[in-house]
Amino acid sequence: MKPILSLLLLAALLQSCQKEEEKVINIWLVGDSTMKELRGLAGRKIT
Repeated sequence: MKPILSLLLLAALLQSCQKEEEKVINIWLVGDSTMKELRGLAGRKIT
């Protein structure tokens, strides 16, 4: 994992600790879809 992504995930974790459960779930859903998109882009560049 790239350092920038690690920092973003860490920031999201720290923020989610201070937010309501619903917002936490939204952060993770957005993060998950973003990671899938990044993996898709990386896959296209490799092949």
